[in-house]
Amino acid sequence: MKSTDSRKAVLSAVTIIENLIEVTVKNEEDEMTEQLREAKELLLSSLGGSSFDVFTYENALACIKFIIEVLSNNS
Repeated sequence: MKSTDSRKAVLSAVTIIENLIEVTVKNEEDEMTEQLREAKELLLSSLGGSSFDVFTYENALACIKFIIEVLSNNS
């Protein structure tokens, strides 16, 4: 998979996760909500650089996994 394709795929996943956060979380001041937002911002900032290497991809996957786990534990 090309670097740009990988980046687009991860950005698409971030969009889906952002929608899940909005649907799942009702209380804006919840600690879980803050953790999810921080994880999402970390994920987006890691994708903002010019390089998209294996390390960046692994970080993105780790952030996505964390977000999914938090959402799963909340439901």
